[in-house]
Amino acid sequence: MIETLISLTIIGFLAGFFFSMPVAGPISILVVSFTLHGHRKRGMMTALGAAIVDFFYIFVAVFGFTKLIIRYKFSIPYILLIGSVFIFYIGYKLWKTHVHFDEEEEKVVLKGRLFAMAKGHHSFLTGFFVNLLNPTLFIGWLVSSFVILSFAASHGINVGGMENIFYQNVEEMNNASNPLITSGHEKDLIKNYKSNPKIKAKQVRPKLFYQILNSTAYSGSVAIGSIFWFYLLSGFLCKHKEKISVKVFNHLIHALSILMVLLGVLLVYQAAQMLNLFHFT
Repeated sequence: MIETLISLTIIGFLAGFFFSMPVAGPISILVVSFTLHGHRKRGMMTALGAAIVDFFYIFVAVFGFTKLIIRYKFSIPYILLIGSVFIFYIGYKLWKTHVHFDEEEEKVVLKGRLFAMAKGHHSFLTGFFVNLLNPTLFIGWLVSSFVILSFAASHGINVGGMENIFYQNVEEMNNASNPLITSGHEKDLIKNYKSNPKIKAKQVRPKLFYQILNSTAYSGSVAIGSIFWFYLLSGFLCKHKEKISVKVFNHLIHALSILMVLLGVLLVYQAAQMLNLFHFT
């Protein structure tokens, strides 16, 4: 029991830490933007809001949330469109942000409504809704958790049968009409899972109490790992941001705003793909 909790905690922490590293995600852009403008606390509140959604998505994935996703999958593209509008708005506000040097006070001054409005609780809600309004994150965490835990189990690490729960949920989404698992690589992982001689996939499923305990340990450590990465990233930026000139600073913020808009476009593209899939199959 203790061995299982330790294994799941370590695996979850590493997953949350390393999967948060790409700086092209909306949460990374917000954390970087807030930190560069001297609002590290607000950046961390954004990361905290996003991490709570990650915790929620992973935790409920264990308890059959996939059935609701499958049943109401028609709503996913519309949620993505709402999320894209939210991200477009943030990108626009970032673009309108400017930094200049105040010669009288001899300090860098920030001008921008996004940072004026983004108090602690607003930053938390921004991170929360940016992730919540992207339900494809649920699918991503479901598949990645299955891959991580099945890999760990195949190498003799005791994960308490949690790999089988994720496998069953992933398989359920794969076998649904208009399946939500579309990657050929992921389909191969599902197909080959039970044929792995190192895995006894058919039988081991934890009892409800242990299932709750194990999923809490795993999803909670994923959230903590994500927050820890952003803590280190924001600390590094705080230490070195004085080396960035005002001109470069403004170019960097504008580049981040463009990247944020492109992420909004990606959400629109994903929504359009889903709407075509639902209408024509």
